[in-house]
This record gives sequence, structure tokens and C-alpha cells, in this order.
Amino acid sequence: MKRVGNPEDYSPIDLVATGQPPALLLHGTNDEYCAHGDVEDFVARSRAAGNNVTTSFVAGATHFFGFYHRPGQAQMQTAIAETLAAWGWVK
Repeated sequence: MKRVGNPEDYSPIDLVATGQPPALLLHGTNDEYCAHGDVEDFVARSRAAGNNVTTSFVAGATHFFGFYHRPGQAQMQTAIAETLAAWGWVK
């Protein structure tokens, strides 16, 4: 990021604004690239701005849990289906 600009210019936490589309965050609590606390901060800021944010945290999973972590894959599939239904995007 430093090659193309200030990394803070690309931070989702710093880009939260009112009126953003709904978001579903699927996150492993042991993510080695994106700290779980940062995700919680993003969620709090986004909700405080009035945005619709749904979360599904996979306990103990790392960044790429969707490729290898069977319980996390099941949790992810359920969260996606439930969230899309709640948003009225699928029946």
C-alpha cells in the first residue's frame, strides 16, 4: 500500500460513512492479517453511522478459514443464506 499512497486512505475503518450498503462480515477470530478487534471496531463504527452490518465470527479460525475449516465453512454458508434471506435477496 505504501507504494500507491497512505495505507490509511484504504482502511475500511476510516472509510465508514452513513448510507453504505448492507454488509455481512465473516471473520475468523484468529485472523493473522486482520485483527479481530479491528473488525469489531469497524462494525461498531458502521452501526453507529446507521449502516446495516451482520456478523458471523468463526471462533479460532484464521484468515483463509473458508478453504479448509469445515465447521467455519458450514457457519459461513448458514450466515450467507440467513443474511441474504433477511435482506430479502433470496427466499
